[in-house]
Amino acid sequence: MLAFLHISMEHGAVAGPAAQDVVIFTLDFIQERIDFDPTSSIRAAKDDGSVLMAEYSLEINRFLKRYWGNGILELWDGKDGKCLGYSDAFIPVNIDLRGTIDNFNQRIKTCEEEIIKRRDSAKG
Repeated sequence: MLAFLHISMEHGAVAGPAAQDVVIFTLDFIQERIDFDPTSSIRAAKDDGSVLMAEYSLEINRFLKRYWGNGILELWDGKDGKCLGYSDAFIPVNIDLRGTIDNFNQRIKTCEEEIIKRRDSAKG
């Protein structure tokens, strides 16, 4: 779950903890479709060294690992449980999927370690 992202239905974007952090997609309510490109649709602000930014990076990497492994993005309304849209299947080609997943796992581990380090540093 991307706990740090908030949907802006007006702009078709999901914003992270900083104004520059967005996941960009187009939501077609009539067709119940989402247009999303995992290679260009995520833009993040420069890491400011905060715990929040490390947590945000962790969630983005978890999301991308699941997306690259599953290939479909769905957007659900949390209030009434209705599916607002879904993407076409994303089938990566000319990649080593096992290696890609291993890389995401390493990035996730690094993020988790960084969160602990930043929390410990904040405690002083």
